[in-house]
Amino acid sequence: MYRVSIVKGNDPSTIVLNSIANIGSIEKIFPDKDEKILIKPNFGCHRTAMTGATTDLRVLKSLIELLKVQGYKDVVVAEGAMTGYINIDVFKYLGVDKLCSKFNVPVIDINQEKGKPIRLTPAYTIRIPDIIFESKIINLAKLKTHVLTTVSLGIKNLLGCVIGYDKRLIHLAGLDKSLVKLAKIIAPTLTIIEGLIGMEGRGPVAGNPVKSEVMISAENVLAADLVASLLMGIDPIFVPHLRIAISENLGPHTLEEVEIVGCTINESVVHFAVPHPKLLERNPIINKAKHWARGLPPIRKLAYAMLSSRGTSEIFGKIGIVQEVGGKISVKNPQINKKLCKGCGTCIKVCPGNAIHIIDKKAVINPEKCLLCGCCIEVCQFSAISSC
Repeated sequence: MYRVSIVKGNDPSTIVLNSIANIGSIEKIFPDKDEKILIKPNFGCHRTAMTGATTDLRVLKSLIELLKVQGYKDVVVAEGAMTGYINIDVFKYLGVDKLCSKFNVPVIDINQEKGKPIRLTPAYTIRIPDIIFESKIINLAKLKTHVLTTVSLGIKNLLGCVIGYDKRLIHLAGLDKSLVKLAKIIAPTLTIIEGLIGMEGRGPVAGNPVKSEVMISAENVLAADLVASLLMGIDPIFVPHLRIAISENLGPHTLEEVEIVGCTINESVVHFAVPHPKLLERNPIINKAKHWARGLPPIRKLAYAMLSSRGTSEIFGKIGIVQEVGGKISVKNPQINKKLCKGCGTCIKVCPGNAIHIIDKKAVINPEKCLLCGCCIEVCQFSAISSC
């Protein structure tokens, strides 16, 4: 039997502790405390966790704290952003580097690492950093839908372990089959799917946030994905890469082989809107050609030049040529407009750095604790917080 934990709640520290405890203690899962533990979150773009696109920093913080308290000496955080964001310091933009520095945890940009060549198919070879094979992996995924793979969960999150533009080769080699092969190669020790705020619709970046307040954990990545998919109201049999993973014995074949601990699926289910592919995403041949063309340096330069025009960007997005493109933006010194602030405290709840307090019925930010992640800006319903 494969054990999968489902925990509901909105307190990051509590759900992390309970989620892992349900499947066994962290010391049971990682018995060697001198071994390198690599946390692979979902920071594929520079959108904050409040949009549902990226890992909640409060969850990452709680996980790091748990490992440190239990005496794990060698913990690192590593991610390789999506190809449209390779030239952006996503870690700095989201405040990941500041958070990790507080715990003396190194942050590794996988896209800048040297890698070991891995034969994906006879025609395609990708690179994966040595550190992936030298570590025990905690696969900290996000609960999201995806325009190409229907869901973006534990298996899909492993795409961020591939170096730079080699991610395009995953698409060219056949996305769904390649994702399953990648999961076999990397074989994460623990998969945690964080869904405090998930994303539905046109994920993994342009969808809509869903307040799902759930966390799924399992030692088997497919078991976690099957349960997470059902929690989204999506039958795994209609998710191609999950169907392939089942046929290739990556984990359980049916839910009967899964022991669910904690909450039940019925009491946790949140029906996510399924993405509808755009015109050019419906044809697999055109889609492969698009990813091949995107990988050519001259095409990339031309695309970024053209996409500096907002109108051109919107047209490309509507017909499906563009899925993700990053610009050089950053959050600098969030400021609170006291005339607009109602002192509701919503910003306090989402701040991973505990940098916000209410003084005289108004929110006040402590700049020394602020991670510059932008979460407070995203959630303020009164537009009282802005970036200078």
